Amino acid sequence: MSLKVKELTIEDFKGAREWLNQDNNNEEVLNLLKDAKHQYAYIAWEKNMMTGILVSWQNQFHPYCTYMKIINKRNTDHEGIGRSLLNKLIQDEVTFPIQTSLWHSSTKQRTTYEKHGFKEVRRTYMLCLDVEKISGNSVIELDNTTILPLTEVQVNDTLRHELISLVKSNYERAHVINPVANLDFKSWEKLVFAGDLIQYGSYLAIDKETQKLLAYTFLHHSTELDRVELGWCGSRDLEGIKELESLVLCQLIFAKEAGFRFVEGEFDTTDPFAMEIMRSFPFKPSEAWITYQLKEAPTT
Repeated sequence: MSLKVKELTIEDFKGAREWLNQDNNNEEVLNLLKDAKHQYAYIAWEKNMMTGILVSWQNQFHPYCTYMKIINKRNTDHEGIGRSLLNKLIQDEVTFPIQTSLWHSSTKQRTTYEKHGFKEVRRTYMLCLDVEKISGNSVIELDNTTILPLTEVQVNDTLRHELISLVKSNYERAHVINPVANLDFKSWEKLVFAGDLIQYGSYLAIDKETQKLLAYTFLHHSTELDRVELGWCGSRDLEGIKELESLVLCQLIFAKEAGFRFVEGEFDTTDPFAMEIMRSFPFKPSEAWITYQLKEAPTT
């Protein structure tokens, strides 16, 4: 195979834009190339025809790895092109691990990564639930536990601090394989209270005796008007899963009563709380989005 790999130029991008636009999954790559937000970009050529592109970039929230994606033209040698592009990236000064994600059904690309030493580190399920399947009362009672809307933290600084600290620690534990940046408390506060947060549809479980925070769930607006999105959820440990399930049920009932039709969520296998919620409610099954990592450069 007379395959050549070189750095992508502006002229190359103009030529590649047409076939990249044919697949909506390439939108992120197109934006990275167009706005020059990528770290490296390479193009594979065979017989004067573009056959593949590799783009790598950094993420400020998860700065300790290199994100990467390979896109092949249809009916080309996925393994040969992928191997050549990966070898070019590894030769440069990239931060390991290298990380990429793709759908479970992308068998040819997954085989290429696995042959090159990439290991699966996480599966993410992007699921949807029709709230018409949910029945129940909007007032849920729990023994020894009070359920409060998130708006309560506006008048309770202690509870607010406790919530942000617990969200931070749970998120960090769920992302050990790709650590989060070392952010200060104010930065985490902005992340927790994001602009699309629905505070009246987000809930806290509080121990009646100690007034300590037991569990939390967040709800967010979606770009689609008929649905909302589940956000971070968690508790102090898995013993609090009963409280956590009750909070999510409150969210589903809230969404139904507010006139929304669907509730969506992303569920990572590295997050035990998310996995429990996924198993506890009738979400529609969906294909897995698989994350792979290459921990270090292969030895030659």
